This record gives sequence, C-alpha cells and structure tokens, in this order.
Amino acid sequence: MSASARRLILVWMFFLLRGAEAAMILPLWGGFDEWLHAGYAAYLSRTGSIPVQGTPSIPEDIARSLALMPADAYDRGQPTYSEFWKSPESRREEVLAGLRGIALDPSSPFVLGSWQAQHPPVFYAVLSPVWKLLEGTPLRSGVLALRFLGVLIASLALFPMFNLLRDHFTERESILALALFGAFPATFILFGHVTNDVLALPLMTFAVLIAVRLFSGEPGIRLWILGGAVLGLGIVTKIYVLVCVPAYLAAGFRQIGRFPDRKRRAVLGLALCAAAACAISAPWFHHNLRTYGTWNATVHAVVAREAGWADKFAAAKEVDWKSFAASNLIGLLWAGNWSFVPLPGAAYRWFGYALILVILALPPALARMKKEEEDWTGAAFLLLFPAFFSAAMAAHQVQNVLAGNFDTMGGWYWSALFPCNAAIAAFSLRFLLRNFFETGLRALVLGAWALSLWGGLAVLLPHYTGMPPGRGLAESLRRISQLNGLPVRAVPGVLAAEAACLAGILLYSRREVRL
Repeated sequence: MSASARRLILVWMFFLLRGAEAAMILPLWGGFDEWLHAGYAAYLSRTGSIPVQGTPSIPEDIARSLALMPADAYDRGQPTYSEFWKSPESRREEVLAGLRGIALDPSSPFVLGSWQAQHPPVFYAVLSPVWKLLEGTPLRSGVLALRFLGVLIASLALFPMFNLLRDHFTERESILALALFGAFPATFILFGHVTNDVLALPLMTFAVLIAVRLFSGEPGIRLWILGGAVLGLGIVTKIYVLVCVPAYLAAGFRQIGRFPDRKRRAVLGLALCAAAACAISAPWFHHNLRTYGTWNATVHAVVAREAGWADKFAAAKEVDWKSFAASNLIGLLWAGNWSFVPLPGAAYRWFGYALILVILALPPALARMKKEEEDWTGAAFLLLFPAFFSAAMAAHQVQNVLAGNFDTMGGWYWSALFPCNAAIAAFSLRFLLRNFFETGLRALVLGAWALSLWGGLAVLLPHYTGMPPGRGLAESLRRISQLNGLPVRAVPGVLAAEAACLAGILLYSRREVRL
C-alpha cells in the first residue's frame, strides 16, 4: 500500500471516529428533528410508499420513546435535560427502564404526522433495508446504528474531495484539508445524527468534482451522463443539490466556446446530462405537483405556493438580513448539535473576522495563480457553487417569511459544500501564509479539533447531563452512556482512538515516507 493510501485511510478513520463521538454524546432524539427522519425511514421500509404531510407516518415505538425522553427547552414540551437529572432517581430509572423496553416494532401503528415528509426519498430508500434488519432490536441501539451508518455514508465524500484538492495542492496539503473537514466544529452537527444530509454530502461533492472536470477538460459523453446521474440522485436526496445546475451549464457553454470543432459533441453531452438528471428527479417533482400543487415539497414552499413575485419581493424587504447573516455564521461554525447551545460569543466574532480575511484575500490569490500560470479559471469556477448556494439560502429565508415563519438559522447546511469551500479557502490561505501554508494547515486542524472537543465535552455534555460546565467529566460521561444505553468506556475509548489518529495524521504529514 502506498504512503498516499495510508494517509488517506488514516484521515478516513479519524473522520469515522469523530462522527462516532458525535453520535454517542447526542441523546436519543437530541437536537431538532432526528425522530422525523427516522420515522420517514420506518414508514418507507414498512409501506413501500412515500409519506405525505398531514398523514400519520411516525410509528408508535418512536412516539413512545419521544414522550419518555427529556428534550431541549424549546422543544416538544418535555422536561428539559436539567430537570430530568434533578428528578428523583426512581423517576429517572422509570424513564430508562421504559426506554430499554422499546424495540423497533414492525407492527406498531403510525400515530403522528411529519412535516419532514417534505423530503425526497432516496436517502430513506437506502436506509429502508437496514431498518428491516434492525427490526426487533432495542430502539436506542437501532438509532445509534443508523447514526453510525450515516457517518460512514458521509465519509465517502472524502475521496472525491481529495481529488478536488489535488487539482491545486500537494498531497500533504490535501490530506491536511481533509483532516480539517473531520475536525471542524460544524461538521458533525449536521452529519452526526440521522439525516438525509449524510447522503447529499458525497453526492454533492462528486457532482462538484465532475463539474470541475467538465469545465477544465474536453467534451466527454460518458462524463456528462455520469454528471447528470449524480445530479439527479443528489436532487432526490436533498433539494439544495439544485445549486450545482448553473455550474454544469457554465461548464457546457465553456466547452462549446473552447472546442468549436466539437461543438455538437459538447451540446450533446450537456443535453444528455440534463436528460439523465431529469429522468431521475422528474418523478419526484411530479409527485410534489400532484400531491401539494408545487414542485417544491418543503413545508414553507407548500404554505406559500400561491405567492407571486410581488409577494416575494415584499417578503424580502421584511427579512432582517443582518440577523440572517449572523445566524448563518453561528450555524457555519457551531450550532450546538441543533440543541442551539452556543460557544462563547468571542469564538463567533473571531471566526467571522477570519472568514472576512479569507474572502478579501481571494482576488489577489487568484491573480497570483494567473501570474504563475496555474489553473486560476478552474479555481474561480468553484466560486459558482457558494454563490448559488448563498442565493438559495436567501430564497429559503424569503419563503420562510412568506409562510409566516421566523428567521431561520441554516448555516450548518454549508457543511454539505465544505469540500468545495475548503479548496476556495485554501487558495486564500496559501496566498496569505506563503511558505508557512502547510504549517498553518496543521495548526488549523489542531485548533479546530480542540474547539470541537471542548464544545462537545465542556459545552454539550454538561447541557445533556445536567452537570455544571467544567466539573464532573467522568460523571457526565457516565450519565450520557446511561441515557444512550452505551458501555461507560465507549466514549472515552473513541476519544482516545480519535486523538491517536489525529496525532498520526499530523506526524505522518510532516515527512515523505519511503517504501
């Protein structure tokens, strides 16, 4: 096995361990809407059909566990975690015994509706056979297994991300950027629980990589068809993958302009790409139009489906865009596992300053790449993805206002575009740090991991276990293990392996290994 492969496997193991840590310290149904995603998988597995908003699709076993579990103060009207741990031991044991007695029951009736019926079905179809295998197992163990599977699926994005980075950076720099993805605080806020984003991540990363290859390369029919298939699968996994479509159009027009003698081949490739994407995604949009009267089945879009352009412009004026930007910045760094337990304000301020610096450094970084005859156009092409993602986030907020909702914090969605954004940020960092770029990447990886570790153990864990921050780590670990039905040594064991992997990455990336 080559040294490059060993480094890549080490980063992959680190990513899996970070995800396992996040999955194990999140209580059952902790955060916002995991139970709804799990309910969708159960419904599809048992009925073979897609749930409809307003129709019961959450099985009774999930509903029973939901009623037993403590929750965050904003959620479900249940006792908070703090109240749960302050309750008499007999009451706590009653709840834990009730949880131990709930299994994934294939015969339990559907008793609750789900607004997450809005989602496309591909991720839940992937989970469906796994759910069937888990039927009869304890519910807490089954949910943990689904979380671990989600982390494994999300980790597949590392491989196209590595290829994307290698277009512009050395192998060691690319490995460190991959490690930064695993270490970054926001990563497993999105990918550490049961959610369709875990499948959208590798599909979107692969879609970005194919678009870059099409933009920089020659017309290739098979690559165009593959790109269309990946786009289609991505769209029927998570609708935000639609933001990749303009980049594919740009790649097609560039091929037509660059290769006038093969214009027909480029046009054919673009047409076949669109045909493949439509063939996969059109049935979903048809289902939405037939069921909800709109192509977009998200709750706010369904509520606001009668709104015209005048209504949308009026709603855009009502949005507090400053607050929207701030809330997205918070989500981009750390939204507290969707329990919205924040880091100290200084962490977000300094992160914001760093983000502004990276953005300001990008134009001179691209100018330097052009001067040194690097592929600066390919680097600039990557900017299309965050540009259209930003526009989609803004449109999402306008729809929320039209639906009578409040400003939405959605910065965590940017984690799905992290592979692309990491490459863009690395252009700026390489320009700013020059000869110290690789050293700077190591420092960023270590700093991001330290912040993630501190956030998990000193911020989230006390919140979930009712312990004062900074006190009683061993007791906090015991309590979260008790709540999730885990061996007491499971979380410390994963943390130790995670630290060992990170040390190996940082040391192994400092030298070339001779075989």
